Amino acid sequence: MKTMTLAEVKAHTGVDMTYEEARKRANPREPFLSNMILALNLMTWRNSAEDWLRLHAAMVVRKEARAAKRKGA
Repeated sequence: MKTMTLAEVKAHTGVDMTYEEARKRANPREPFLSNMILALNLMTWRNSAEDWLRLHAAMVVRKEARAAKRKGA
């Protein structure tokens, strides 16, 4: 099963979320952030509006974390 990209989720929610807004919905220190992204991607037809925003936020947080890791390396 192909998971959704950040651009696809962004198009679905219609929200342009900043990192600061994303941090309020998804904790960047959550050790299971990737698991949450995967779980919300598996059965998208069951996602509520809040679930879509949480998925979007988690993907933004993960993207920023990966960018910071690359920048620091």
